[in-house]
Amino acid sequence: MQSGLSAFADPERPLIPNNLSWAGNDALVVASRDFEAAGPVVQNSYYLDLSAETVTPLIDLSSIQERTELFNQPENGEPPLSAQLPLASVAMPDGSGVVYLGMGSGTNVAYLWWKALPTKPRHSLGR
Repeated sequence: MQSGLSAFADPERPLIPNNLSWAGNDALVVASRDFEAAGPVVQNSYYLDLSAETVTPLIDLSSIQERTELFNQPENGEPPLSAQLPLASVAMPDGSGVVYLGMGSGTNVAYLWWKALPTKPRHSLGR
C-alpha cells in the first residue's frame, strides 16, 4: 500500500494498517500510516477490492512534491490537503462510500469527509 503517496514518502518504509472496515461483501477500506515519518504524517486510506485483487488510494497525493504543499490554503476557501488525509474511517455497509475524519494542521478543527467508493457491477442470480 504505497500507491497514491507524495514524493517525500519514504518508499523503503511501508505504511502500517491501523484501521479496517468492510465495504460491502468483498472489499475493505484500510487506513494506513507511517508511524516513524519525521515531520508531517505520511498516511492514506485504501480501497481493497478482494475479488478483483486491486488497491486504490482514497486520496491521490502522487503529484505532491514538497511537504509544504500539504498545508497550502486553497484560494477557494477549502481546507488544505492535509485536512483531507484520513485519520480514521468507516465504510458504508453497502460499499457505496466511506466516511472519514481529517484534522487541520495546528488547529483544533476536525473535518468529517465522505467519499464515494469505486462502483462494482451488480451480479444477478436470475435466469
